[in-house]
Amino acid sequence: MSFKLLSRAVVLTAATALSTLLFTGVANAATTTTINSATAVGGGSATVSVTYSCDASSDARRLTAVIDDKTSGAVGAGYIVPTCNSQSHTVSVPVSPSSGTFAQGHTAKIATDMVDGNGDSIAGAGSFGTFTLG
Repeated sequence: MSFKLLSRAVVLTAATALSTLLFTGVANAATTTTINSATAVGGGSATVSVTYSCDASSDARRLTAVIDDKTSGAVGAGYIVPTCNSQSHTVSVPVSPSSGTFAQGHTAKIATDMVDGNGDSIAGAGSFGTFTLG
């Protein structure tokens, strides 16, 4: 998986072609995601704690989280269906690796995004960073 900063766009691509998230455009204050933490859970999977909000007029269909475990090389993605009602929600997004395992103490790059009914990224909804898996 790699992160590339291209002007105002960030492209996250999994080597396994599992997921590609594209964050572009001008931020939309009505739709946001913030990564709080990530935790390794049994069986090599993980959860990503995300706080998000989107207004009722949003076409957000999925809140996606991608983990690239830099220690083990595991890569995985998961999603939830967001509730868009102008309220802030904190959720745990389950992420299963396509190969390898996530483990506590590993360093991981994590990205989140919301996509609309066409599968396009919603401007301003993406976030990313490096975290230690709890």
